[in-house]
Amino acid sequence: MLASSPLGLNIVALEPNQDMRKQGVQKTNFDQVSWCCGTAEKSGQSRESFRLVTFGSSFNVVDQKLALRETARVLKPGAWFACLWNHRDIDDELQCKIEKSISRQLPEYSYGLRREDQHSIIDSNGSFKHIQKFSSPHIATVKRAHFMQAWNSHLTLKRQAGAKFESIIKAIDCLAPASNTLQIPYTTVVWMAQCQK
Repeated sequence: MLASSPLGLNIVALEPNQDMRKQGVQKTNFDQVSWCCGTAEKSGQSRESFRLVTFGSSFNVVDQKLALRETARVLKPGAWFACLWNHRDIDDELQCKIEKSISRQLPEYSYGLRREDQHSIIDSNGSFKHIQKFSSPHIATVKRAHFMQAWNSHLTLKRQAGAKFESIIKAIDCLAPASNTLQIPYTTVVWMAQCQK
């Protein structure tokens, strides 16, 4: 028997990749969570059917204009949109060393849209009001292997690094402490806006 979802919410998770969707199903063993094949730009969901649409570390890798149009379509009047990212604290000693290491091999490296101000893109859609930003710092305890796995799956870095990617990952691996677990400081940054239709 499946457990109830947190807070008794009915959740629809969109994931276009079949393997990722399968992992999501396995990790969210709640009877009120359903997984669907869809994208931010074309969700396949009914008009005005959600009270909240969220993007977890994904709003920077979609066509933002089309995604906001689709989000406004599926939101109920007065409902909310949110996009969020966990930003590494680059002032942290380890992260500072990693940043310098990346810059040595890739001087033009850019974080992309994830660290940029989202206000103008949300506002330009015309369907949202009360646009607000808030953030909260926290420390994540992660296994070293998972830390390196995250770097290996860092598509923003991989796309820009090209043939240099493996060399950059090796340098990060050398910088990371040898301990089994690492304390990594992050700041979760959230942008929210209310649907004004």
